[in-house]
This record gives sequence, structure tokens and C-alpha cells, in this order.
Amino acid sequence: MQRFFSGWRGSVACGLIGAAGIGVFVRTDGASWATTVGFAAFGGVLFGFAMWRFEPRIRRELAEVEGDLPAEKLELAHRAARRGPVPSDPEVRAAALRIASHELGSTSTWIPGPRIRSAIGALMALNAVGSAVSGSLWALIYGTSAALLLHSGLYYPRQLRSRIRLLSADGSSD
Repeated sequence: MQRFFSGWRGSVACGLIGAAGIGVFVRTDGASWATTVGFAAFGGVLFGFAMWRFEPRIRRELAEVEGDLPAEKLELAHRAARRGPVPSDPEVRAAALRIASHELGSTSTWIPGPRIRSAIGALMALNAVGSAVSGSLWALIYGTSAALLLHSGLYYPRQLRSRIRLLSADGSSD
């Protein structure tokens, strides 16, 4: 599945998902179908171009972190980097530690840090409450977006730090 969404297929998929999201936003405001399709097409092209532009660099960085593990071990390492038991194989455990460390430390100029994501998520949660009180359907979109931002800003970094400590402690006791 990961190979299917690489290259041009991933760009097209990201563009279609972005276009659908923008179309829903614009159409919910009561815009005409022509306006909705226009905005969706423009947004889809932007999302697709962003995916096409950044995806190869992200894949290269991840390939460097993963190393030369076989596919089965690599799958175990990715799973162990986030959850589950600590692998007994030192090669898989080391790869899981590198993957978790990379995900925690990977920074980008276009992705805000955890504190900013949490602050934006909190503001969106307040906006979702206000929209829900007024009876707007935007409350669902704001609430979902807020939950995702709060998860990525508050919970996920803590989870990765915990996994890194666990993988490091287990690796040093051998």
C-alpha cells in the first residue's frame, strides 16, 4: 500500500482528497456548484503539487533512518516505534528506536511544532463549541480538526518519548 501512494499516485490521491475537503467547505457555505468545483479544482492542484514536491524528500529521509532491513523486520520496527512489545531482535529494536527518534525530531518549515499545533487545536475546539451552540454543521469539521491537532501536539510526542525511553532502556540492559 505504501508503494501505491508514492510518486504521482500519491500526488493525485492527495489532490483528490484536498479537492473533496475544499469542495465540502465551499459547498457548505451555500456556494454554487460552479464555484464549488472551481475552488475544489484549484485546491486539489495545490494539494497535489505539495505532495509531489515534498514526498520524495520525506521518503529519502525515512529510507536513511530505516536502513537495510528486510520488509518483515521493517514492518515490525515501524510498529514497535509506536506501540506494542519491545522487539527482542536487537536489529529491529535499533531500527524502531531510530524511527521513533526521527518522528519526534523531524522538523519541517511548513509543519508547526507541537506547542503551536496544540494552541491552534485549542482555538479550533473553542470555535467548534461556538459553532455547535449556533447549530452550524461547521462544528463537526472544527471539532475533528481540533482533535487531530491536539492529538498531534499533545499526545503523540509524549507517546514517542515514552517509546524512545522504553526502547533505549531495553537496549541498554542487554
